[in-house]
Amino acid sequence: MACIGRCPRGDHPIDALVAMLSVGSMQTHSWLIFAGLALGAGCTGLVTENSAELADPSTISSSGSANGSAAEPRFSAGAAMAGAWDPRFTIAGFTGPDGHAPTVYDFARDIDGSIVAAGEFHYFGHARVEPLLRLRNGVWQAARPRWELTPPASGFSAVAIAPDGKLALATYDDSGPRAGQIWLDDGTGLRVIGSFDGLVRRLRWYRGQLWAAGWDQMHQGASRIQGLAVWNGTAWTAPVGGAPTGFAFELVEDAGQLLVGGDFTSVGGVPASGVAAWTGTAWHPMGFARGATVYALGRGPDGQLYAGGALGDLGGGAGGIARWTGETWAVAGGGVVNRSFPGVVTTLTSHQGSLYAAGCFVTAGGAEGAPGAVVSRDVARFDGAWHSLDDGTRGTVAPWIEPMACGDEGPSSVWDVSRQAMVSTGRRLLLGGSFTGIAGVESHAIIAHNGAGWLAEGDTRGLGIGGSLDRLGVAALTGQLWAAGQFSHVAGMATRAHIVRFTGDGWVPIGDAIPRDASCLAFAVAPAGEVALGCTTFPAQGNAIGQVFRVQGDRLVQVGGDLPPVQAVTYDPWGRLWVAGGGGTGFVARLDGEAFTLIESRFDAPVSQLDVAGSNDVIAAGAFSMVAGLPAAHIARWNGATWRPLGPGVPGAVTALAHNGGVVYVSSVNDGSGALVLGAFDGITWHELATPGAGLTPQPVFNFNAIQPIAGGVIAVGTAQLDSGSGRGALVYRGGRFTALGGGVHAIGLSGLAIARDAIWVGGLSAEVGTRDRALPSIGVARYVLGR
Repeated sequence: MACIGRCPRGDHPIDALVAMLSVGSMQTHSWLIFAGLALGAGCTGLVTENSAELADPSTISSSGSANGSAAEPRFSAGAAMAGAWDPRFTIAGFTGPDGHAPTVYDFARDIDGSIVAAGEFHYFGHARVEPLLRLRNGVWQAARPRWELTPPASGFSAVAIAPDGKLALATYDDSGPRAGQIWLDDGTGLRVIGSFDGLVRRLRWYRGQLWAAGWDQMHQGASRIQGLAVWNGTAWTAPVGGAPTGFAFELVEDAGQLLVGGDFTSVGGVPASGVAAWTGTAWHPMGFARGATVYALGRGPDGQLYAGGALGDLGGGAGGIARWTGETWAVAGGGVVNRSFPGVVTTLTSHQGSLYAAGCFVTAGGAEGAPGAVVSRDVARFDGAWHSLDDGTRGTVAPWIEPMACGDEGPSSVWDVSRQAMVSTGRRLLLGGSFTGIAGVESHAIIAHNGAGWLAEGDTRGLGIGGSLDRLGVAALTGQLWAAGQFSHVAGMATRAHIVRFTGDGWVPIGDAIPRDASCLAFAVAPAGEVALGCTTFPAQGNAIGQVFRVQGDRLVQVGGDLPPVQAVTYDPWGRLWVAGGGGTGFVARLDGEAFTLIESRFDAPVSQLDVAGSNDVIAAGAFSMVAGLPAAHIARWNGATWRPLGPGVPGAVTALAHNGGVVYVSSVNDGSGALVLGAFDGITWHELATPGAGLTPQPVFNFNAIQPIAGGVIAVGTAQLDSGSGRGALVYRGGRFTALGGGVHAIGLSGLAIARDAIWVGGLSAEVGTRDRALPSIGVARYVLGR
C-alpha cells in the first residue's frame, strides 16, 4: 500500500447493531453525470491500494447484505400505503402546481377599494384557492363567493372592474397553441362573452364598453379581430377606424382618454408607432419616432406621462422607459440597462410620490458606473433620481421553471417576464409576477413594499424550501433527517448553506464556505449519524476539483484532500466513507483515517452511483462501459480483488442504484443503447419491472433518481407517471404492481428519498403532494407520515 500525503489511521468499526439496521438506513443516491471534464490532477489525498482486502466485521446478514437490506424494516409496504402527507411545508406568497412558475399577471381595484389579483396559482399558504384573490383590509381572501364557470387550471391573464362593479376576466393558456375566453359578470353571474386565439394581456372598461388588448385574434362569428377588440354589450368589434397593424399590450385611462400601447404602426387607421390615444370620438397618434413595443403607460406623480417597454436604444445604450414631451418621446432619467443591452420595463405605477418601474434590467439611470445610475435588479423607484430597490446581492430560489424572458424576444414573451403588474394600495405597493422573491425576501408571485423594504405576503411560518432538497438521509441510530440541495431559504429564513437538518418543527442550516457555483451532488448519512457532502468546484483556471466535507458541529470541514470531480459518496457498515466520480474517466476511493485510498481509477467514464456492502462487495454504476480493461456496461461489482459485470450490464447511464439481499435495482437514462426505468438483477438476468402489466409503461422521459427497498417492494422517486394517471413522482412497487405513494408527488423532478422511523421523505423540485382532487402544497420537500 503506497501512501500519498497523510497515511490512514486504520479501520474503526461501528457498533455491531449496524447488522440489525432497517432498510431505511441504506443510503442510495443519484447524481448528475459530468461529461467532458478532464480528470483532475494533483489529488494529494489519495492512497493507492493494490487489491488489498480488509477484514470485515461480522455484521453481514445471512443474505449477504452488509447494509441490512434483508433485515425486516420498521414498517411494511402496507403501512406506507396508509399514511398521510405532512401539510407544513409551505412558503410565503402564492404557489402553484409543478412546472410553470405561479404568477400574478394583473391587478384591479374594486369599487369598495379592495384589490383583486389574477394569475396562475393554486395555493395561498396551506389553503387551496382559485386564481383570483382579493386583498381587503390587509387580508387576502376569496375574490368570489361562488363560481358559475370553473376557473381554468392556468388561471387568468387579465382582470377589469367597471365603475358599476361589472367584472371581466381573460383566461390564460400556459402551453401549446394559445387560446382563451373572455368572462363577464354583470350582476347575473359569470358567462362567456368571447373567445380568442392567443393571449389577452389587458382588459379595461372605458365609457361603458370593455376593451381587450393582447397578442390575440378575437372571434366574432367567422371573422377575427386582431390585437384590440371592443365589447359593446352584444358583440365584439374592431375599434373605430380598424384594428392595429400588430398587437396591443396596454390600456390606461388618462385624463378622459384611453391610451393604447403595443407593437403596432397604426391603430384606428391613424399612423402611430407603439402609442395612440382614443378620445371617445377620434384617434390621436402619440407614437415613437422609430419602432418600439410598449407594455406600460402611466402618469407619474410629477404629472408627466411615461411609457415602458422594449423601446430599443434611446441613447447611451439605455432604454425601457420614456417620457412624453408633448410632441415626442424621450428617454426618462437615463433609462434602464440590462448589462450590455437596453433594459425593458413591463409595468409602471405611481405610489407615495414616486414612479415605480419593473421589468428586466440591472441598472436604472444608465449603464453601471454612469452618473446617477444605480444597480437595481428588475425594479426601481424614480422621483427625478433613481433609487435601488434590489441591489442583486441577496437572491431567492424556487422549485419552478422560470422562463427568464426579458420581453424583447417576441410578441408573446411579455407573459414570461418575471415582473408583470404593480398597484398601490395607499400604504403599500404590491408587485406581482413569477418571481421567487426580491432582495432576499422570499415571497412567491406577489410581494409588498412598505417604503422601507420588501415584505412577504402571507404566512411565513411554513417549513417549505426556497429551492429544493435534492439529497436526503436518515441516521438510523438516531432517526435524525439530514438534507442537501440547492436552496436560498428554509422555512422562510435566508441561508447560504448546502446542508440542513430537521428538528421536528424546523430546519437548522450547517455553515460552510463552499463557493455558490459549486456542484454539490454527493451526499450520505452514516447509520451512526456522520454526514458527508461531496462537491465539485470550478476554478477560473485548471481542472475541476472534487472535495469531500463532513459535518463537524455546526459547520462543514473538508476531509482527505482534493480529488477529481466527486459524484457519489456513501458509508459502509463500519462507518467508513467511500467516494466516486471522475471527469473523462472514473474512480472509486475510500477514506481511511485522514487520506483517501484509491480503490480503482480505470473506469472509462465517471462513476455516479456507489453501493458498498463491504470492502469485498462494492457496486459501482454510471456512464462507463469498461473497468480495468473489462467490458462492464454501466455497472460492475468488486469482490475486493477483481471487477465483474452484472450480467450483460445495464442499457443506459445509471441514475439510481440500490440492492436488497441478492437483488440489485437500477434506473437508467437512454444514452443510445436503451434504458431501464426500474431494472432488477437477480444474479443472472436483468428484468424491467416497469411494464404495462405493472401499471407503468416505460416512456423516454421516465426514470428514477433514488430507489429504496422496503419489506415487500421498493420505493422509487423521479419523473415516472402511472399509466392510469393516478399519480407520479414517488411510486411504490410491490406485488408486481406500481402505485403512487400517497397519491404521488407532483414535481418537475425528484431526486431525494429517505426512510425514517415514522415517515418517508421525498425531495426535489416538488410543488404538490396527494391525489389531484385532494392535493396539498409541499414546496421543495415532502414528508409522508406512515400509518400504523
